[in-house]
Order: sequence, then C-alpha cells, then structure tokens
Amino acid sequence: MTPRWDPFGPRAFYRRWRLRRAARAYHDRLGPWLERRHGASSTYSPAQIEEAVAELGLDARYIVFGYAAFLDEKTFAALTPQMPQPLPFYDARTLLVLHGKYKGLNDAAGNEGVTP
Repeated sequence: MTPRWDPFGPRAFYRRWRLRRAARAYHDRLGPWLERRHGASSTYSPAQIEEAVAELGLDARYIVFGYAAFLDEKTFAALTPQMPQPLPFYDARTLLVLHGKYKGLNDAAGNEGVTP
C-alpha cells in the first residue's frame, strides 16, 4: 500500500520551508548580482540567470524563482518543462515578493511587485 500524501504533515511542512528559503535566497541575491554584472534591466536571458545561479551558489533546483523574476511569462512557460521544481509563473513571483527583502523586483513591463 502506498502512503497517502498528507498536505499538512512534516514532509509538506519541509517542502514549504525549502520553497520559502529558496525564494528568499533568489530574491535577495540574484537581482543585485544581475544588476551589477549586466546592468539594470527588467528582464535577463536564461543564460544570464543560469550564470548568476552558478556563480552565487544558489540551489539550481529552484531556478524557477530566477526565471519567474526576470523572464516574461511567455519565455517562462517555454522553459517550464526543463525546470526541476516547476511552479506556475504567478505562484513563483508571489513567493519571491512575500519572502524576499530586495525591493528591485519588477515584472517585464517594469511594474513594481506582482500582478496576479
């Protein structure tokens, strides 16, 4: 018999904790690094984001947060099948804004914050 998934059990708690922790790390470190390295921009290429993740030593399993922060929704959707931990675009952006401290996150149009 397979164990039943408990959405409120310790495994779910641990998964949520890891997501929040990764969102904070990506939000607080990725934006400033990209801005220093490639100049201020509302979007960056997937290659630039991947370079930053490797350079900063961020957990690449959660690159979904880097893509959600600095790619437009169409490009993000095209990369979703390749992501180790895929999340919907606006869910990832919401986690970034809720758990990060860096206030430079804009959407692709340059609007501050998240527009769900």
